[in-house]
Amino acid sequence: MSLKGKARLLIVDQSLRDMVGHHFEYDLAVGDSAAEHGLSASVLAHASFKDQALFGDMPATPWFTQTYYSVDRSRSVQLARGLLQKLPISLRAPLIRVGVSVLGRLRARQGATLPAKTMPLPAFGAELGRYLDAQGFGSQDHVLIHTINMSELHSAMAAFATVEGGPMLHVVLRRDADEPGIRSGPWGGAPGAFERLAAAPALARRIAFYTDSAGLARQYGEMAPDLLFRVLPVPYPAPAGHPVGRSRQAGPLRLTYVGDARVEKGYDHLPQLMSELGETLIDGRTARLVAQSNAAMSLEDDVIARARAALKRYPTTQVELLTQVLAVDEFNTLLSDADIVILPYDAQNYRNRSSGILVQAIAAGKPVVIPSRTWLSDTAPAGTNVQFDTPKHLGQAVATAIRSFDALSEAAVRNAPAWRAFHNGSNLVGILKNALETAGRDT
Repeated sequence: MSLKGKARLLIVDQSLRDMVGHHFEYDLAVGDSAAEHGLSASVLAHASFKDQALFGDMPATPWFTQTYYSVDRSRSVQLARGLLQKLPISLRAPLIRVGVSVLGRLRARQGATLPAKTMPLPAFGAELGRYLDAQGFGSQDHVLIHTINMSELHSAMAAFATVEGGPMLHVVLRRDADEPGIRSGPWGGAPGAFERLAAAPALARRIAFYTDSAGLARQYGEMAPDLLFRVLPVPYPAPAGHPVGRSRQAGPLRLTYVGDARVEKGYDHLPQLMSELGETLIDGRTARLVAQSNAAMSLEDDVIARARAALKRYPTTQVELLTQVLAVDEFNTLLSDADIVILPYDAQNYRNRSSGILVQAIAAGKPVVIPSRTWLSDTAPAGTNVQFDTPKHLGQAVATAIRSFDALSEAAVRNAPAWRAFHNGSNLVGILKNALETAGRDT
């Protein structure tokens, strides 16, 4: 507890370097809601995080030496990645392709990977433990780890296995259990972590697990039947001054792709969409495409670069590309100005995974185009969406959404208040506090 006797909520975001992406907004939404539950919130970020002013009065401490994305990479791979980041995409993409091919051959020659027992655990658990000890976190305090990979989970289990009287650890598992590295991997993946927990009663008394979709809760529950996996809302900072829905402005409908330009989010399908509808419905008069097009360096560079280049061929009256990282207010304005939000996501990746963009779109009263047989299609309210079965059906779905805009918009506006009421930081913090209470601990 703090010196003033107020229980604390530490939001762990080991990959936080700047305001890019949903994680920053997640931190902000949860932190801003802590006070109404009697908690004092702070953020523990990556050591490179420098702009503490982004969180206003909420303290943010640079701390972790590894990110969620780097813990399973060797130093040589991390060094190569750092050098590649300094190169233009035209040089970067072919070098990545060659590197991946070489690494694949080396791994095949050496056998799969090093045996788990010879691999060092990531620094995550030990670094978190040192911070909690230094700051005197106790049994009434909360630690929220909202993004964690399996190597980090094992690292945390090892660090806290025998510690008595520490804070309540809230661990959110947000990846599909069928993704690589979850069911199996170094130290046994998720099943190995749950076995480790069963042998650590001191830790088992002060850890709670969560997902943000019922499908994920079911998957992990089948893996560990003796554990409870609560389902959390998907919080975001509610924008001030942006009314739910909006009166249609004169001019074409704004079809908006929101979020980073990534393959799993279907950015690479946008050129085909324009090929199909660019001379008819998305002609700059009936509708136009506005696409957030910034992307972090990844193995997808070549695919994303080609897609962006194809979209650049259209006049800006027809296709507008936003290539710079957006601040929270800029993102909220982009979403507020949208008429229809397009989410051409990969159905396999999003069968059970949630989407913060979908939550924000429905909460803003926006109709959406989404993949069928996914968490998105299972969750989006009836009448607010048009679904497509495969990427080749995306154009047909968008055309239907354009023609049905008035009815879709009315339904989206009608459903927005309920989504705002559930998907917020206050509900999430309330669930965390309840987990501590039901664990038989004082609050």
